[in-house]
Amino acid sequence: KNFEKFREMYDPDGVHSENALRKLFYLSDCNPELATECSKKFFTLWDKTYSNVDSKKVLEEVATKKFVFGGLDEEGRRIVHFYYKMHDPKQFALDNTMTMFMEVMDVALDNKDTATKGMIFICWMRDSGWSNFDLASERYFTETITSLQPMSLKMMNQMIMVDSPWYVWAAMKLMSPFLTPEIRSKLFMFSEQELRSKFSPDALKPNNLFLDAVSSDDYTPWK
Repeated sequence: KNFEKFREMYDPDGVHSENALRKLFYLSDCNPELATECSKKFFTLWDKTYSNVDSKKVLEEVATKKFVFGGLDEEGRRIVHFYYKMHDPKQFALDNTMTMFMEVMDVALDNKDTATKGMIFICWMRDSGWSNFDLASERYFTETITSLQPMSLKMMNQMIMVDSPWYVWAAMKLMSPFLTPEIRSKLFMFSEQELRSKFSPDALKPNNLFLDAVSSDDYTPWK
């Protein structure tokens, strides 16, 4: 009943699929008014970003496997691995990387438990360095996440940074002016040993679900 109310409020002409709308509805705590507000912000960003990229270039960035899905944790939430050492901020345009990230959302949120409880992002920091960090890029992504609150905070259940080298502490200090308290509350720093004590091997095991999904000929993101 609440979903149909939201659909009538936001998309009476049926522009978006039920699948796409349900993802945003669940992230908005099944609140029709909040889902309408969040969907307006999300699809405005999506349309602007997606129109500026070449889908082949996005797939090229996906193929670097800097983002790889893991399994599900004990609450059914999707684990997403981000291998920071593989991220070259100068290799792809910001809109390209943002589109890839929004496709991560699209595929991961197909799982209802993930849509209702959020994702677990695991950032593997070992062997990364200053060349992987770009303040302008980090600010862009952080401010985008902030602009999509509260939906984005629900989506990002936890962001765990694993085996962070010394430079990460300096980078976090540079980013502190635009890290909101809400985002800070989602950030955790673990050693790999601590991480593996908290999640099962099956939950952490990488797979090709994300790459296979977006590589499919019939994949159309956020439709």
